[in-house]
Amino acid sequence: MQAHYLSDYGFMATLAGRHPLVVSAWGSDVLVDPQRSAVTRTIVRYVLARSQLVTYDSRQVAGAATALGARPERMLEVVMGVEDEYVRLATSAATPPALRAPLIVSLRSLERPLYNVEVILRAMPEVLRSRPETRLVIGNDGTLRQHLQQVAAELGVTRSVEFVGVVERPAPLADLLSHAAIYVSVPSSDGTSVTLLEAMAAGAYPIVSDIPSNHEWIDSSGGELVPVGAVTALASAILQGLTDPDRRERAAGRNLELVRSRGLWEQNMKRVEDAYRELMRT
Repeated sequence: MQAHYLSDYGFMATLAGRHPLVVSAWGSDVLVDPQRSAVTRTIVRYVLARSQLVTYDSRQVAGAATALGARPERMLEVVMGVEDEYVRLATSAATPPALRAPLIVSLRSLERPLYNVEVILRAMPEVLRSRPETRLVIGNDGTLRQHLQQVAAELGVTRSVEFVGVVERPAPLADLLSHAAIYVSVPSSDGTSVTLLEAMAAGAYPIVSDIPSNHEWIDSSGGELVPVGAVTALASAILQGLTDPDRRERAAGRNLELVRSRGLWEQNMKRVEDAYRELMRT
């Protein structure tokens, strides 16, 4: 049996008593939820102790799971990754990164405050003062959408910000990101973000929050790390990215190769299949 997210579905799967049991840690279930409640912490420990395999998508998540009782020999890194078809679409008709219009894209959910989409909106007035032609596309949805639209109106940036809802994969998303100059994702906590990998594969310059999971993918040669919640630092990083096309071009080549070496869906799912087969033999 395979269960995703340890603190709820993982718990239910453990109670079902099926073997072998594989559980997947996704970030908040080991980074955030156990810190909020002793009961949840006990549940997560219970699940980890009874699982034959624990998959994770970032080293930070692995460290948290190990601290909660996961056995290292029963753990497997699995980056969900980007499909080969998406990479083909994103690279075949992409605008060269150095020639892209000042388009910023955010793709994180509008359901949970921890994704800090409001921080991106609050950086826009400073960006627009220097680059008034800049556009921000917010490509996701959730219960915070109305609030965020109100924030955009209060900031006077409505004409430069477009809420387009969920962008479908693979072609519409590949088309959007392969023409974007900047991709922004500034959550307070996260595992490996698939949308970050999609942006990297498409040549959009990543500006992301300075949290451990992002360090595995982004450094000074591939993008920019900004402190969580730092509006001024985010605006400065966006403007630097927009005004340095050569930097964006160099980052795009580095990021595409990194995704191809470590972040491809088909390649990583083959490792999962091999692990499943091994479990069935034991």
